[in-house]
Amino acid sequence: MAGLRTLFVGLLTFACALALSVGASLAQSQETVRVPWTEAPPMMMSDAQGQPSGFTVELAQMLAQEAGFDIEFRHYDRIDEVTAAQARGETDMLAGVDLIDVFQPENRISDPIARITVSLAVPTERAEQFDPTNLDGKRVAVIPPILGSDPDLLPGATLVNHTNPEAALVSVLSGQADAMSYSTNVTFAMLRAARLDGRIAFLDPPLLETTRGVVVHQSRPELLERINAVLPQLEAKGSLQALREKYLLAIPAPVPDTLTVGVHHVPPFVSISEDGTPGGFGVEILESLAERAGLKLRYQRITDAEFGRGPRQGGVDVMPMMASNPTRRARMDFTFPVHRVPFSIFTLHEAAIAPQGLDDLIGLRVGVEDGKNAAQLAEAHGGLTLSYHEGKDGLMNALLQGQVDAVLAPNSAFTSHLERNHLRDKVLISREPFYTSESGPALRLGLGEVREALNAVIPAYLISEDYERLQQDWFGTPTFWTSARLRMLLALGLAFLLTALGFGIWQKMQRSRAQERQARLLQQSRQLEVLVDELERSNRELDSFADIASHDLKEPLRGIQWQVQALQERAGEALPEEICRIEQLCAQMETTISDLLASAQHRGKGSDIADIETGDVVDEIRTELAELLTETKGELRVETPLPRVHASRAKAKVVFQNLIANGLIYNRSDTPVVRVGYLSEDTPDDSGLLHVFYVRDNGIGIATEDQGQIFQPGVRGKHSGMRRLPGTGGNGLGLSFAKEIVESYGQLITFETTPGEGTTFYFSLPNAKGEEAISVTGEARLADAK
Repeated sequence: MAGLRTLFVGLLTFACALALSVGASLAQSQETVRVPWTEAPPMMMSDAQGQPSGFTVELAQMLAQEAGFDIEFRHYDRIDEVTAAQARGETDMLAGVDLIDVFQPENRISDPIARITVSLAVPTERAEQFDPTNLDGKRVAVIPPILGSDPDLLPGATLVNHTNPEAALVSVLSGQADAMSYSTNVTFAMLRAARLDGRIAFLDPPLLETTRGVVVHQSRPELLERINAVLPQLEAKGSLQALREKYLLAIPAPVPDTLTVGVHHVPPFVSISEDGTPGGFGVEILESLAERAGLKLRYQRITDAEFGRGPRQGGVDVMPMMASNPTRRARMDFTFPVHRVPFSIFTLHEAAIAPQGLDDLIGLRVGVEDGKNAAQLAEAHGGLTLSYHEGKDGLMNALLQGQVDAVLAPNSAFTSHLERNHLRDKVLISREPFYTSESGPALRLGLGEVREALNAVIPAYLISEDYERLQQDWFGTPTFWTSARLRMLLALGLAFLLTALGFGIWQKMQRSRAQERQARLLQQSRQLEVLVDELERSNRELDSFADIASHDLKEPLRGIQWQVQALQERAGEALPEEICRIEQLCAQMETTISDLLASAQHRGKGSDIADIETGDVVDEIRTELAELLTETKGELRVETPLPRVHASRAKAKVVFQNLIANGLIYNRSDTPVVRVGYLSEDTPDDSGLLHVFYVRDNGIGIATEDQGQIFQPGVRGKHSGMRRLPGTGGNGLGLSFAKEIVESYGQLITFETTPGEGTTFYFSLPNAKGEEAISVTGEARLADAK
């Protein structure tokens, strides 16, 4: 009895343990892992349906399937938001990245899954002159906090920050940055997607070499163990390698001095003689193009299987001619097409079938060459029973021996193969090809420069006599009036008749409309002449008024100067400093009036515009405002070097002087301080603006109700706090003058203000001639601020 009791207790214990184990397993299978993503191709991006895709996304899905957990993808707007979410534990896992500083110490990383190389990417034409060991004065685009943005990697360089790699790459291609520091394979993938890989070169030695892994938050230690457990299984299956190849995580080798061309016997495109010399239509075309492009070639014989895989890293660089299709374009590069290859359906004469299209082959046994273009076309069509064979011999024998009902093959190549074996009369060819591919030289990835060199000479070569003669030598004189061309001729004839009829109707309507337009233009021309005469008369009156006003303003000043000089002569000794200051101010006022007169006379013509030193203008204003600075106990500080600009000196002075004087006058502080400076990459502030001047004061600010109209003529703020000083009455025109002057140069002016604390005005003026233009980014930010 005791034995039965012991057995029962043991069975009960086993059942409980089994239930707990199954429960834990079920709970684990239902576990959800949060994964962040954003738009950062090719690592993370949206597919055609708007769903998350890319290397990190597919790797996360692969791990989830193998390790048995569910995924919840969380979208973020920028890459820095993705890294921040993973760092603080808002997400659990980020696959295919490096354990950068921002992730530590809250995250751990798995075993390596790929290698990362960070190199400087520069425009190809500057690569030979660019010294990666000396970055003094170089502008390098980076994407903080992503790998490659550490200033220690780029000593002496000026870092230009961007929020995504696309913006950084554009800044290099547009010349706003000299180089880009970022993951080499990701940069190459972006360039290849845009077919710009020939425009950028990667410099040696690399700045950094490390590995990619799966970053897991420390709150999920069991997840890291499960990931490390399945990574060897995925590697053994070849899943990881396929994913790396799909997203180009292998760094392409540089362009060699001599290109290796893979050849195998596929007449008439490639033929190899008994002594091993390559020839054929494709080889002769490639040799002609290489000679024109200045490229060196050497030949290497390859197998049929190697031809099917195409040029690739570790193999040959170029194939003389391959048919292009989406599958091949994903793993190799193609030049412009140089030949069109029709694909046909081949059946035996004695067979009771004559299929003309792929749909006619449904239910039949169809033979294709393994890995070749015809096989990929048939697979893409779907619904066919395919039989795969090695080489043209295998395909031909399968058809003759009845193993297949039909075969799919390139017309010229398979027909030539049948003729060499004296079997052409046994085979029937479909009347029309089921597909016509475009063929050309195929290149391994990383040879963008070679592709562009060949593309540059292909158009002229295709219309040359050499190409025409080569076509005739290998394919004979083609039948010109094919059925397709006859149908096209008929369609063109109908189109011509319809076009002629439509043109006649249109021409009649146009004559009627032209007469109406001519009458309206004549009337508008007369009105314009009246307006021009009125404008010229108005301008003459304004010029006359400016001359008279200038004369009337200068006369009293000269009278004061004469009186002071008379006092000096009578006194016989030095007059008080205040009297001498009166004479100095009169002279300055007369100069100012002359400057304003010259500006008014040339308004809109720009004849007084020149390169001026804004620092000298501010120094001049400091002298002229000496009494105001003394009366207010104020300070005028220049905080940064001020650049040269291309503008009227008088107008620039009006802008600065109005803003500086307002900062002293509208100020209750015991010590009014007005700061003047220029924002650039070296001297930024919290506003985020670049390439703009600023005038900042600690005054009374601009009241909320005044901010919308402060630039309107005659408007003065309602906010009390203006200092009552001699000559500071004003008429509310200063800021409107400043705005009008700045905008007359196509520039912008704006402000930030806090009532009771002060105001900062931002404005831009045209750069001096010959200096680098204001960046588009700077102008856009200023427009947004306004």
